[in-house]
Amino acid sequence: MPTPLQLLCSTALSLFFVACGSDGTTEACTKGQPVAIFSEALPRVVGQEFSAEGQSARELVRFDNQLQLEILQAGCQTITQEFRFTWPEEIPEAGPEEWRRLAAEQFHFLGDVGERYRDYHLYARVIEELGVDLPLAQAINLGNGQTLRLDRITGGGRSTIIVELKQ
Repeated sequence: MPTPLQLLCSTALSLFFVACGSDGTTEACTKGQPVAIFSEALPRVVGQEFSAEGQSARELVRFDNQLQLEILQAGCQTITQEFRFTWPEEIPEAGPEEWRRLAAEQFHFLGDVGERYRDYHLYARVIEELGVDLPLAQAINLGNGQTLRLDRITGGGRSTIIVELKQ
Protein backbone atom coordinates (compact mmCIF):
# COMPACT_ATOMS: atom_id res chain seq x y z
CA MET A 1 0.00 0.00 0.00
CA PRO A 2 1.44 3.42 -0.93
CA THR A 3 2.38 5.82 1.86
CA PRO A 4 0.59 9.18 2.15
CA LEU A 5 3.73 10.85 0.76
CA GLN A 6 3.68 8.65 -2.34
CA LEU A 7 -0.05 9.32 -2.77
CA LEU A 8 0.59 13.06 -2.51
CA CYS A 9 3.14 13.02 -5.27
CA SER A 10 1.17 10.71 -7.51
CA THR A 11 -2.01 12.73 -7.07
CA ALA A 12 -0.31 16.09 -7.51
CA LEU A 13 1.53 15.17 -10.61
CA SER A 14 -1.08 13.04 -12.32
CA LEU A 15 -4.27 15.02 -11.66
CA PHE A 16 -3.09 18.60 -11.76
CA PHE A 17 -0.08 18.72 -14.04
CA VAL A 18 0.47 18.07 -17.69
CA ALA A 19 3.47 19.23 -19.69
CA CYS A 20 4.72 19.12 -23.23
CA GLY A 21 7.91 17.81 -24.74
CA SER A 22 11.24 19.61 -24.71
CA ASP A 23 10.79 20.57 -28.34
CA GLY A 24 7.43 22.25 -27.60
CA THR A 25 5.35 19.41 -29.03
CA THR A 26 3.07 17.07 -27.14
CA GLU A 27 4.46 13.94 -28.84
CA ALA A 28 7.65 13.90 -26.74
CA CYS A 29 5.73 14.00 -23.44
CA THR A 30 2.77 11.75 -22.72
CA LYS A 31 1.32 14.27 -20.24
CA GLY A 32 0.39 16.82 -22.93
CA GLN A 33 0.52 20.61 -22.52
CA PRO A 34 0.03 22.54 -19.27
CA VAL A 35 -3.57 23.41 -18.49
CA ALA A 36 -5.24 25.72 -15.98
CA ILE A 37 -6.15 24.06 -12.69
CA PHE A 38 -8.76 26.59 -11.50
CA SER A 39 -11.61 28.42 -13.19
CA GLU A 40 -13.37 31.73 -12.54
CA ALA A 41 -16.59 29.72 -12.59
CA LEU A 42 -15.80 28.41 -9.08
CA PRO A 43 -17.75 30.26 -6.36
CA ARG A 44 -14.65 31.18 -4.26
CA VAL A 45 -12.60 32.36 -7.26
CA VAL A 46 -12.82 36.10 -8.02
CA GLY A 47 -10.10 36.18 -10.67
CA GLN A 48 -7.98 33.79 -12.69
CA GLU A 49 -5.22 34.20 -15.29
CA PHE A 50 -3.35 31.45 -17.10
CA SER A 51 -0.43 31.51 -19.52
CA ALA A 52 1.65 28.68 -20.94
CA GLU A 53 4.75 28.55 -23.08
CA GLY A 54 6.30 25.24 -24.04
CA GLN A 55 6.70 23.08 -20.95
CA SER A 56 6.03 25.90 -18.49
CA ALA A 57 2.84 27.48 -17.23
CA ARG A 58 1.83 30.17 -14.76
CA GLU A 59 -1.58 30.43 -13.20
CA LEU A 60 -2.68 33.25 -10.90
CA VAL A 61 -5.86 32.75 -8.89
CA ARG A 62 -7.49 35.26 -6.55
CA PHE A 63 -10.00 34.02 -4.00
CA ASP A 64 -12.82 35.79 -2.16
CA ASN A 65 -10.88 35.67 1.15
CA GLN A 66 -8.02 37.85 -0.26
CA LEU A 67 -5.78 34.82 -0.77
CA GLN A 68 -3.81 34.88 -4.00
CA LEU A 69 -2.36 31.66 -5.39
CA GLU A 70 0.31 31.53 -8.06
CA ILE A 71 1.00 28.08 -9.51
CA LEU A 72 4.13 27.54 -11.57
CA GLN A 73 4.28 24.27 -13.52
CA ALA A 74 7.22 23.02 -15.55
CA GLY A 75 8.81 19.93 -16.99
CA CYS A 76 8.15 16.67 -18.70
CA GLN A 77 10.72 14.11 -17.59
CA THR A 78 11.15 15.91 -14.27
CA ILE A 79 7.94 17.66 -13.25
CA THR A 80 7.81 20.60 -10.86
CA GLN A 81 4.80 22.30 -9.32
CA GLU A 82 5.30 25.37 -7.17
CA PHE A 83 2.41 26.81 -5.17
CA ARG A 84 2.82 30.39 -3.93
CA PHE A 85 0.12 31.41 -1.47
CA THR A 86 0.12 35.17 -0.78
CA TRP A 87 -2.12 37.22 1.47
CA PRO A 88 -2.07 40.88 2.56
CA GLU A 89 -0.63 40.38 6.03
CA GLU A 90 2.99 40.27 7.12
CA ILE A 91 4.02 37.48 9.50
CA PRO A 92 7.65 38.36 10.27
CA GLU A 93 8.03 36.58 13.62
CA ALA A 94 6.48 33.20 12.72
CA GLY A 95 8.59 30.12 13.36
CA PRO A 96 8.78 26.99 11.18
CA GLU A 97 5.85 25.35 13.00
CA GLU A 98 3.59 28.30 12.17
CA TRP A 99 4.61 28.29 8.50
CA ARG A 100 3.90 24.54 8.25
CA ARG A 101 0.51 25.07 9.89
CA LEU A 102 -0.30 27.93 7.51
CA ALA A 103 0.79 25.87 4.47
CA ALA A 104 -1.43 22.96 5.51
CA GLU A 105 -4.30 25.39 6.16
CA GLN A 106 -4.02 26.79 2.61
CA PHE A 107 -4.20 23.31 1.07
CA HIS A 108 -7.23 22.48 3.22
CA PHE A 109 -8.82 25.65 1.84
CA LEU A 110 -8.07 24.54 -1.74
CA GLY A 111 -9.53 21.12 -0.97
CA ASP A 112 -12.83 22.79 -0.08
CA VAL A 113 -13.05 24.91 -3.25
CA GLY A 114 -14.86 22.17 -5.18
CA GLU A 115 -15.18 18.42 -5.58
CA ARG A 116 -12.37 18.24 -8.15
CA TYR A 117 -9.97 19.77 -5.61
CA ARG A 118 -10.57 17.42 -2.66
CA ASP A 119 -7.15 15.80 -3.15
CA TYR A 120 -5.52 19.00 -1.91
CA HIS A 121 -6.51 17.84 1.58
CA LEU A 122 -3.90 15.11 1.08
CA TYR A 123 -1.22 17.78 0.55
CA ALA A 124 -2.26 19.33 3.86
CA ARG A 125 -2.19 16.00 5.70
CA VAL A 126 1.29 15.19 4.41
CA ILE A 127 2.63 18.58 5.55
CA GLU A 128 0.98 18.03 8.94
CA GLU A 129 2.38 14.48 9.17
CA LEU A 130 5.92 15.56 8.31
CA GLY A 131 5.92 18.19 11.05
CA VAL A 132 9.45 19.00 12.19
CA ASP A 133 10.84 16.70 9.49
CA LEU A 134 9.86 19.39 6.96
CA PRO A 135 12.35 22.23 7.54
CA LEU A 136 12.00 25.60 5.86
CA ALA A 137 13.97 26.34 2.68
CA GLN A 138 15.27 22.77 2.26
CA ALA A 139 13.96 20.18 -0.15
CA ILE A 140 13.32 16.85 1.54
CA ASN A 141 13.42 13.53 -0.24
CA LEU A 142 10.06 11.73 -0.21
CA GLY A 143 11.45 8.66 -1.99
CA ASN A 144 11.11 7.50 -5.59
CA GLY A 145 12.87 10.65 -6.85
CA GLN A 146 10.25 12.96 -5.34
CA THR A 147 11.06 16.03 -3.24
CA LEU A 148 9.05 18.56 -1.27
CA ARG A 149 10.20 22.03 -0.22
CA LEU A 150 8.48 24.58 2.00
CA ASP A 151 9.63 28.20 2.13
CA ARG A 152 8.28 31.65 2.91
CA ILE A 153 8.69 35.32 1.98
CA THR A 154 7.53 38.24 4.10
CA GLY A 155 7.74 41.97 3.59
CA GLY A 156 5.94 44.88 2.07
CA GLY A 157 2.78 44.13 4.04
CA ARG A 158 2.44 40.64 2.50
CA SER A 159 3.34 37.05 3.31
CA THR A 160 3.93 34.23 0.86
CA ILE A 161 4.21 30.51 1.53
CA ILE A 162 5.97 28.50 -1.18
CA VAL A 163 5.40 24.76 -1.53
CA GLU A 164 7.37 23.03 -4.28
CA LEU A 165 6.89 19.44 -5.36
CA LYS A 166 9.26 17.73 -7.83
CA GLN A 167 9.22 14.32 -9.43
